[in-house]
Amino acid sequence: MNESEFGRQFRGKKVLVTGASGFLGTNLVKQLLELGAQVLATGRRRASHLEPAIHYATLDFVSPLKGLEAAQEFKPDFVIHLACPPDQEASPESEHLFGQWAAGSVDFLSAMSQVSSVKAFLVAGSVKEYGTGSAPFGPGQALMPVSAYGAAKASVSAFASYFRQIRRLNTVVLRLATVYGPGQSQGGIIDAACRALRQKSPLRMTAGEQVREFLYIDDAARAIVLALVCAEHPEAGALTLGGHKPVKLIDLVKCLMMLEGGGNLVQAGALPYRASEVFDMRVDSSLFGKLTGWSPCVSIEEGLRRTWQWYCSHA
Repeated sequence: MNESEFGRQFRGKKVLVTGASGFLGTNLVKQLLELGAQVLATGRRRASHLEPAIHYATLDFVSPLKGLEAAQEFKPDFVIHLACPPDQEASPESEHLFGQWAAGSVDFLSAMSQVSSVKAFLVAGSVKEYGTGSAPFGPGQALMPVSAYGAAKASVSAFASYFRQIRRLNTVVLRLATVYGPGQSQGGIIDAACRALRQKSPLRMTAGEQVREFLYIDDAARAIVLALVCAEHPEAGALTLGGHKPVKLIDLVKCLMMLEGGGNLVQAGALPYRASEVFDMRVDSSLFGKLTGWSPCVSIEEGLRRTWQWYCSHA
């Protein structure tokens, strides 16, 4: 199936999206509505920017799990699990938080496996699950996370595989590179660079030799929809998704700064690397491309330009 054909798979279908008020969720819901889907958006509270055409229900994954009844009564055809606390520094508190989230996510998987209407269940994973593994990261590779966030994502990935094999729920774990673009969440190197450039203030960073991939928001949302369509394929249980191309953080920052002549603001080497720093996080997206026909439409240069324009218009 090519991309021009997949849209009709969602016309009139019911799609449940957790974390729908987040950066990725908001853009994904908009795309699903354009495809003609009925959407049940869930979260801890309804955000004002959510599309008015959607259904909404409260679903909390860290309390323990609350709000399942509405999700089950909706009888979704597809489930997309995006909800997750943001990555944060290691601490007993963050470890407890991510442990709660993982337990709630497993309960959610179990509950949805008992809803007969569900054709596919997508878990938004992260390339951070691979941690200190050898790049480029690919689907069959061992998971070696070095953060509570990565460990929690990896544990839910393992349970998703269990539900696929034992409970016959068509789960797809889509491990994403860093998603960015207009409207992105605060935090991370792109946000820090945009804020420094807008305020004409110094950007203190490491030497920036870390290699990363950045996935533009529209490309990410499109990929998630495509992943659901191929859920029954034997190779679709775990997939990886990178961006336009690998880039060193220092080169990423320089590319962004060139948009507004802010090269003198960068203080590379002002901060030390973390003890657990992963220097190479290249991603192998070839299997996903083979199964879906997906390839990124937005280059890193164009994506940064669009993101900077959004920061300028929302100063």
